[in-house]
Amino acid sequence: MDDDELPRAGAADQPAPALSGLTDASPVLVLAEAGIDAEGTVCRSLLSPEPHETQQVVTLSLTEGVDGCLERLGETEGLKRIHVITSRQGASATAVTTSGSTNLVTERVPDPSDLPRLGMAVSKAVTATDIGRVRVCIDSLTALLQYVDRGRVYRFVQVLQDRLDTSNTVAHYHLNPAAHDQQTVETLRQLFGAAVELSPEGDVERVE
Repeated sequence: MDDDELPRAGAADQPAPALSGLTDASPVLVLAEAGIDAEGTVCRSLLSPEPHETQQVVTLSLTEGVDGCLERLGETEGLKRIHVITSRQGASATAVTTSGSTNLVTERVPDPSDLPRLGMAVSKAVTATDIGRVRVCIDSLTALLQYVDRGRVYRFVQVLQDRLDTSNTVAHYHLNPAAHDQQTVETLRQLFGAAVELSPEGDVERVE
């Protein structure tokens, strides 16, 4: 994908009924095992539930590079700013490009275990401009748990959400429940006001 070319999706993904009422909830936990295609649809629905409703998207990914993040986001028309933070190779330390009316900012945090730096990068991205509603995706808590223990991830979400809650921001976080023991999933679940779980067939259900 060229640096100055952002993806333009065709027909918009139809959000699952289970997401009704969650597009303004924050934070939301998305529980999905690896390889479920519908996870991308759920992510897009939470990031941009209606055309032109969201002005800015911030995504922190420890599993995808910049191109992968943009492909998951899909339709970018109407967005004024996309800020991608990744630990993957290939992203510049900080770079800004423009496609149409959308500014794309890419940033690399090379050490995924540096939680203070990751949290600060997201916080700064959210407050960098004052251009309306910001939607944030953290992908994923499972990846973070490969580098740090459960207690540090718990604190990371807690501190980050305290910062995001003071701004016009809606956030969701991804977690693969099959990769962790039940205690880890239940402990992290306590941090979220709402959660959805995807079945292997791609069905989406609310988790109480």
